[in-house]
Amino acid sequence: MQGIYRVQGADSEYLESFVAAPGPAGWRYFGRVSSVESEAELFTVDFVVDADWRLVRYREGHADGSELLAAHVGTGIQIARQLDHDERDFDVPDAEVIWSSSPCSLLIAQRRASASRVNRVIGARIDGESPIPLTISFPGSDWVNGTLEVGVDGQVIRCVVDDEAPVSADGWFERIS
Repeated sequence: MQGIYRVQGADSEYLESFVAAPGPAGWRYFGRVSSVESEAELFTVDFVVDADWRLVRYREGHADGSELLAAHVGTGIQIARQLDHDERDFDVPDAEVIWSSSPCSLLIAQRRASASRVNRVIGARIDGESPIPLTISFPGSDWVNGTLEVGVDGQVIRCVVDDEAPVSADGWFERIS
């Protein structure tokens, strides 16, 4: 599967071109994020999950050389953020998924909840200075073609999905190819 998302960031709009495929022990998604105006690459995202949609590794590499690495360790997610020559480590207890600006976050969170036979998962939101835990819920929603309501710390996001990937989410993203 491959395509392009138009994503609304906190202060800008950008494009995320991606490829995703199952592997022998799970699933992988790789996206290149670029500016809408200049098409200059801003950063990459790389999600790797196991067959139960548990995080194996998440990597976000920025054009300036900074990066964020995350992995599921024990009963939570461990995150290492490197900015310039400063590296910081964070633990987010009970977190099972990464919640980033990438639309892939939605897919992995829903598939992880479904694989666990629960209607919510704890995520590690990584869009700030330090990661924070949040609850991602899927009240009575299965991943089927049509509409999916997602609760993110109490805020409801209406999404349109198809069999393979999210299509759109109000105020967040839209798949354009």
